[in-house]
Amino acid sequence: ARASAPPAPCRAGPSDFYGGRDTAAEGCFVKKLYVGNLAFGTTSDDLLALCGQYGEVASAQVVMDRETGRSRGFGFVEMRTGGDEAIAALNL
Repeated sequence: ARASAPPAPCRAGPSDFYGGRDTAAEGCFVKKLYVGNLAFGTTSDDLLALCGQYGEVASAQVVMDRETGRSRGFGFVEMRTGGDEAIAALNL
């Protein structure tokens, strides 16, 4: 069970959104979201900007094919805040 107090401050050196799982990272909680059905031209910066509208993004990564260097059409976004809002707004 999670404590009712807010998590400790974190220190951080169109698509299908599926509810993520909460994970502990660097002393804080983040929600990791799977983002599918991405256009092949979508970059990690695009995901960061898209999800950043709904909360604080810890990281965003588009998964790339090792052999071709091309996007595989999905990625992951870790959100410190606003994960549920991003899912609700973007899961069309």
